[in-house]
Amino acid sequence: LFFILSNSQTLKNFDIAPQKNLESLNQLIKESGAEGVKFISYNCKSASIIDENKEKVFVYYVKSRDNYNHFSFGYDSFNISDLIESELIVNNQTITKTARGGQIAGVAIGGALLGGIGAIIGGLSGSKKSIDRINNIEIKLTVNNLHSPIHKINFLNNELENYSKIKNGFKQEHHLCKNAIEQAEKWQGMFDVILKNNS
Repeated sequence: LFFILSNSQTLKNFDIAPQKNLESLNQLIKESGAEGVKFISYNCKSASIIDENKEKVFVYYVKSRDNYNHFSFGYDSFNISDLIESELIVNNQTITKTARGGQIAGVAIGGALLGGIGAIIGGLSGSKKSIDRINNIEIKLTVNNLHSPIHKINFLNNELENYSKIKNGFKQEHHLCKNAIEQAEKWQGMFDVILKNNS
């Protein structure tokens, strides 16, 4: 009986993790005072807000996690004017990079400019063969701060909403993958605008 009850409580702790993490993350966002365009990843492992009124960017991240996938969160913020570079990375390959003063590079592999989901997938391929699986999508931000120059916003990782591991990445057609790419494009576009206005 003790084993059954203990196992039941363990499963409950795992089951409530996604909702608990969302509540904790939203509480931290509230405490940070950030308001504006907001992104929260599908499994709450990353979040960001562009606060135009405060002229700041807020980046939220997981500091630690316990054995039941309950997260402890932290955040960093920086002035919009301090943004130097924004880089969209898929499967550890740079897709597009924009720096203050103008765009440095379009799709690094494939030669086409970023133009939707198909362009990203095509850009990952050095030949005509397309990549079927995507493991990671993130934006890497470089800011004018010697102590903390790099901030990352993760849009897709190797875990589902319930934190089950994905061994071989997501198929292109998977709804989480499609949504992550669309969100990443949107946010890279916003950072492009910020960098252009700061030039």
